[in-house]
Amino acid sequence: VTRYKDYKDGLDGIPASNVLQLWMEDGSQAQIRPSGTEPKIKFYFGVKGVSLEDSQAKLDALSAEVLGQFE
Repeated sequence: VTRYKDYKDGLDGIPASNVLQLWMEDGSQAQIRPSGTEPKIKFYFGVKGVSLEDSQAKLDALSAEVLGQFE
């Protein structure tokens, strides 16, 4: 993680929200927030690759790294 934003107190003109946003060295992103209707945490990942296979490999690595922090 090269930088992150915690929207707990509001940030960048956005109202306070229970959301974390993380940026990785390669430009990939992860957003983490609780579900508004169920007792679970939701994870959103964004990657960019030069091919579908490259993107899938980056997504697999990013999700494993981020989700591994919560085990």
